[in-house]
This record gives sequence, C-alpha cells and structure tokens, in this order.
Amino acid sequence: MTSRLVLDTNAYSELFRGNELVLDAISEAERTYLPVTVLGELFAGFRSGSKEQQNRTQLKQFLRDHFQRSEKTKPSHSNE
Repeated sequence: MTSRLVLDTNAYSELFRGNELVLDAISEAERTYLPVTVLGELFAGFRSGSKEQQNRTQLKQFLRDHFQRSEKTKPSHSNE
C-alpha cells in the first residue's frame, strides 16, 4: 500500500519549526503532495513577513528535495 501525505500550510510551517511528527510523517510517506492553494497561502504569508526571500529560498529547496515533475508536467522543448 502506498502511503500518501498531503501537506497543508500549517504542516509546512511546523516542518520548519522542527515538529517531529511532521518530519516523521514526511519521511515515512512514499508520496507527498503540496496543493497549489497551499503554495498560494505560503507566498501570501511570505510577502507580508520580514523574511520573504529567505522563506522563498527555503520553499524552493524543499520542493527540489521532495518533489519531482512527472512526465506529464515537464515542459516541452519542441520548436512549435
């Protein structure tokens, strides 16, 4: 059985506060999802905070480390 985990905004925030439950859940999940609505909430929060660039960099690294593009979402490099 594949274990799947969908992160909400609070879980993402708790992850970077070192919440062991969130860290364990992510490490045990075979697939982790971050809905686009959560990305929107995160970016809105980043803009209103004092560490926007640091938070964006942290999110970018998290996405690189935990998510892969599927073949369906990779951009086409054709010369159309």
